[in-house]
Parts: sequence; C-alpha cells; structure tokens
Amino acid sequence: MYRRTDTDAVIRIEDGAVVPDDPLNRDRQEYEAWLADGNTPAPNDSDKRPVVSATPAQFRTELALMKKLDAVEALIAQLDQPTQIAFEYATEFKSDSPKLLMLAAHPTVGLSEDDVYGALVRASGINIGA
Repeated sequence: MYRRTDTDAVIRIEDGAVVPDDPLNRDRQEYEAWLADGNTPAPNDSDKRPVVSATPAQFRTELALMKKLDAVEALIAQLDQPTQIAFEYATEFKSDSPKLLMLAAHPTVGLSEDDVYGALVRASGINIGA
C-alpha cells in the first residue's frame, strides 16, 4: 500500500520508502502497476503532524547520537554530486523532504519516516553553541 505526499513522490507504507516520480525507477514502476490493478493510495497525512526542521549542526549531532551519521555520510559520498552538495550546504533539514526520507530509508541507513520525524524533533531541541 502507498500514501500520497505533498509532492509527486509517494510513500510505500510497508517500509516508509519514498518512491520518486521517475518512470525509470523500479519502485515507481511497481507503484504504477499497483495503480493499474485498481488500487488507490492512502491520502496524504502531512496535516496530521506539523513539519519540523533542524539546522544541519543539530541534525548531524542527533544522527551521531543515534549512531547513524557515519552510515548517512558514507551513503551521501556514493551519490551524485548535486545530492552531495545539497546535503553539505543545506540550511535546514525538514521532515517533509522527499530526498531526506529517501536517503534515510536506504538499507544502509535504515530509518523510517517516523524515525526521521523523531530525530528532527529531538535535533531541533539541541542547543548548538560555540
């Protein structure tokens, strides 16, 4: 089963994976076949909880506390340069970011959408001071 999002991507509910709107993407092809079989995705539930965000320093600190920072950074290093730049120079990380959710759901990281939301909530409370 799938759930709509605020973007053209959808969420695969069973594992929280973000399925991009890319006809060459295997997950998207499976989603399109699922739709063709007469299925309907669940509605977008983004209005059920507010979008939360954290600064890069806050989010990276929380990922380190979760012992996930090394896995995230190793994954980013393997991806295309625009994704690397986006991660390195982001001014904030938001809970409704399809790219962030897609990276988090990667098997080497293994975070669900709820995990990311909780991490960002916790991260937003971290006081980063010099």
